Amino acid sequence: HSGQEAADPADELLSPPSASDSAGGSGSSDGSGGVGSQLATAAAEASRRLADATPGQQAMIGGAGGCLTGYLVGRVGRTAALVLGGGIICLQIAQQRGVVTVNWTRLNQLGRQFVQEAEVAAAAGAMGGGGARGGGGLLDRARHFLAGPNACFGTTFVGGFFIGLAFA
Repeated sequence: HSGQEAADPADELLSPPSASDSAGGSGSSDGSGGVGSQLATAAAEASRRLADATPGQQAMIGGAGGCLTGYLVGRVGRTAALVLGGGIICLQIAQQRGVVTVNWTRLNQLGRQFVQEAEVAAAAGAMGGGGARGGGGLLDRARHFLAGPNACFGTTFVGGFFIGLAFA
């Protein structure tokens, strides 16, 4: 490495971290620091780099990233819907033919129990406010990331997401 700084912030955004970037940090290969902490560190670094980018660079990265994400979500969603729908149809046919017996009463009880657990988790702030946990929930962290210096990225990511979803 010649010691020169990258002249273009886009090069810095798109380049992988160098060996000197991960030396002495949680990215060491000795097993210290879990995958979660490594992901959190990488996300914080990406957010910092993104905040340093120009609005045009943020728009390009956000639009392209959103478009790719929307396309993949659309494809995966279609596949999941196909598998789920096909499974329900096969289950119904198998029940009609006597291959399987479905305990509908127990299935309804499990469904109600799942809904109650989801309501408790939502009330506890698993996705939103975070309550006394301090760190905030997933939605709060996403709002914080997409506001302020990353607003251009966030807006173009959402637009690109819908474009990608339309092409899926």
